[in-house]
Formats: sequence, C-alpha cells, structure tokens
Amino acid sequence: MKLYKWTTNYLARLALKIVRKNKSNLMHFIATYMALAKFRIIRVVIPLLLNKMRQKKSSLTIEEIDSIIYEELNIKNFVKTSLKFKRTNIYQVKNLLSIIRFINNMELFENILMQFDNDLKFVKYQSADFLPKASGGDGSLDVYRKITLQTQDVLFEKIYLKQSEYYNKLEIFYTKILPQINHLIKVPKLEYVHKGRDFVSCCFEFVTSKPTNKNNIYEITLPILNSIYNKSLEVPKELESNEFIKEKLYKQGFEKASEMFGLSNIKKIEDIIISYPHVLAHGDLNTSNVFENGYFIDWDRFGIYPIGYDIGMLLSRYNAFESTTDLVDFIDLNILNKIDANINKKEFKIGCLYFSFIFYSRKVNIKVEDDFLDEIYDLLVGVLINEIKYTQIG
Repeated sequence: MKLYKWTTNYLARLALKIVRKNKSNLMHFIATYMALAKFRIIRVVIPLLLNKMRQKKSSLTIEEIDSIIYEELNIKNFVKTSLKFKRTNIYQVKNLLSIIRFINNMELFENILMQFDNDLKFVKYQSADFLPKASGGDGSLDVYRKITLQTQDVLFEKIYLKQSEYYNKLEIFYTKILPQINHLIKVPKLEYVHKGRDFVSCCFEFVTSKPTNKNNIYEITLPILNSIYNKSLEVPKELESNEFIKEKLYKQGFEKASEMFGLSNIKKIEDIIISYPHVLAHGDLNTSNVFENGYFIDWDRFGIYPIGYDIGMLLSRYNAFESTTDLVDFIDLNILNKIDANINKKEFKIGCLYFSFIFYSRKVNIKVEDDFLDEIYDLLVGVLINEIKYTQIG
C-alpha cells in the first residue's frame, strides 16, 4: 500500500513538473498524469533510484529524486530507456506518443516511431504542430500533425498501422473508388505516403474550412450522398461482401440489440437488410469528418454497405426523439424529401430505421430509453411482416 501511495504521489509530481516546465494547464496535468500512469514509468525509475540509494547508503529526498529524473535521466533518456521494456504493442506506442504530444517535441516524436520502425520516413517540412487529440480507432496512432512544407503548402499527417484494415481501406478508396467519384465529391488529396515496416505516414491536403455542426450536417451531407447513390460503381474485389457487420460500432449495437430482443430475431432482420441495394458509405459520418465547404475526410472506414447505413449513424449521433413517430417524420421530411436518386425509397427508409435502431442500441441506458428502442423494433417487425411477408420473427 505504501509503495502504491508513493508511486501515485511520484507520478503526480512528475506530471506537474512536466506541465510547469511547458506552461500547460490543469487539463494537461491530468492527461499527462494518466499517460505516465499507463506507461508504468515505475519500471524504469525504481531500479535507478535503488542504485542511487545504495550509493548514498540512505534514503533519497524528494529534491534528490527530482534531480535524478530531470538531470541524470531527463525525459528524452527516460523514453529511450523505457523503450527497452516495450515491444511493438500499439497501445504502448500510443501511451508513449501521448506524453510526447504534451511535451511538443517533434524530433522525439519521430525518433520514437523510428525506433519501433526504422524503415519509416517522414516528409521534410519547415514546421509542424500537434493537433488536438482525437480517436482514430485501433488502426492509427491517434496523434495528428499539421505540417507546413518549405513551399508553404500545408498538410495533415496521420500515421496508420500498416497491416490494419483502416489503412487497407484507405488505400482501396484512394486508388480504386475516388477516381470513379472524383467529380461528385470533395476529398482531400493524398499527397505523400511513406510506408515503413509497421507504420505508414500519410499526408493529406489540409482542409481549412470549418467542420459542420449538428444543425447543418444533413444540409451539406445529403446532396453529396444523393449524387453518390445515382452513381454505378465498379466495386473492387478486395472489398468483402457485407463487411459492415465487422465494424466496431455496428457490432456493439448489434450485440446490445440482441441482448434485448434475441439474437435470432435481430439476425433475421439483418438478413433482410443485407438483401437491400448496397451503396458507397463513408462509414463514420460525423461533424468532424464533414466540412462546411463540402469536403469529406477520413475514408478509412468506408464500404459498400446496405442503403441507410450512413444516415442511421447520423440519426443516432445527433438526433434525440421522443417517439418513433418523431423519428419517422424526421426521416420523411428531412431525408427522403432531399433524396431523388434512383433508389427504392421504401427500402431506404427501412434501412435508415434499422441502422438507427442498431446505433441507438449502443447507447441504451445511457442516452436512449428502452421504450424508444422497443418502439423502433416493433415498427421494423411490423413493416417487414406486412410488406415483405417475413413472418418468422418472434
């Protein structure tokens, strides 16, 4: 217990020292402390301190501990030493980089990555800045940079795991899908790609427009989706059939819905949705990925999914309804009325209802009431039984 208390106090002091040195705020202190705790710095510190205690033949004061860390070990050497305890585990790399982001040291950031992957290269730049932290999923490192080149061109850097499905999809999108729809949609150019052994550094055109908000995202998104729905695509063979069922957010919602209404029942509805027309879906539409100038970014979760997938996700993220009547009215007035593509409106509507049901299910007991989900489920069952003659749902 004493060791735990000492460790906690020590990590807090260390985080505070980092924050004061970099003139950061309280939130940086909390984030830095958490990053250090995850990083288990104690593995590196204790052997060093024990050695100093043996040399001194007495205990160390707090001031002496600080001196050892900041003068003899220092942050840069601490990271290098700590790397000896780490293997190429993505979560450990992310923890390391989260510390470096707060220190704001570009050289150290690149050196750490190259120690894990000495084949990785970075674009030459005049200046670089870390961008606010965001979650890029398991397929990227969650640390992003704004890169300014000697030419004054500005790029957005995102680093992927080379073997991840995210990078695989990004590569397919830019090489095989985008050339077919380039005249229909604004997507940042992929300017540079540097592949290492484990990581890939991707630099995109930097979008300077404001991101959308929940009040205008449909207005900007729907015309683009309408154009895409009218486009007949040549689907690359690398894309698996019905791979949307593997998507993390979908799986979470499907599992929750199955717990509430029975796996076999939800699976039967899913099978019907799978039989509907498939269209190009972004796969992660949100206000951070759609900009007011019409640019759509982050295509690393795209797919050819049943119609309604993207809209269902938007509904679950930005709309709270009192009842399914309100939900259906919203779909009719604000979505179906804006789509004139050559699609079956009834199937599109059912797809929107189904995917919103799945994604709302992720939030059950948090933001969504059970009664609301009950209503959507009953509506889906009723529509599918009455109009598709599907009578096997319990």
